[in-house]
Amino acid sequence: MATIHDVARKAGVSIYTVSAVLNQSARVSPELTKRVLRAARQLDYTISFLARGSQTRRTLTIGMLIPDIGNPWFAKVVRGVEDICREHGYSLLLGNTHDQAELQQRCLTLFRSHRVDGLLAFLAPGAEEQFVPLLKKGPPVVFVGRRPRRATTSGRPTGRRSRRAGPRSS
Repeated sequence: MATIHDVARKAGVSIYTVSAVLNQSARVSPELTKRVLRAARQLDYTISFLARGSQTRRTLTIGMLIPDIGNPWFAKVVRGVEDICREHGYSLLLGNTHDQAELQQRCLTLFRSHRVDGLLAFLAPGAEEQFVPLLKKGPPVVFVGRRPRRATTSGRPTGRRSRRAGPRSS
């Protein structure tokens, strides 16, 4: 797998120039831009979102916990969320919990390791306390359906949902 260093070497430029071209973050001459893009294409280079996330502190990823992807209603919800994420340049990382606390915890650990920028969660019954560490210093969390009663933190609201709010028919 090619790295940014490989692209810079092949194009005969610095890694800063490669980064500036690929992220469109600075003005680079058309000639250098063509060289960098050609080298990236020839090496089949793709941007490492992990490396980008360590620089920007954003992964452009949203985590979502659902109880049952086999349920057509949840599948529709996931599709809608994914469509919105894609429109805004985000990816969706999905965790299917089967309404089990142990699976929910494994998904939350995975989401933390991927440094998701936010989390949508259909809670597994009886597993509210798993969210306390996230609510204290993790990404923003939106609870869907069941709202946790015990998982609260000082200074960070857990959110409210209007009784009239709910999924819209398509």
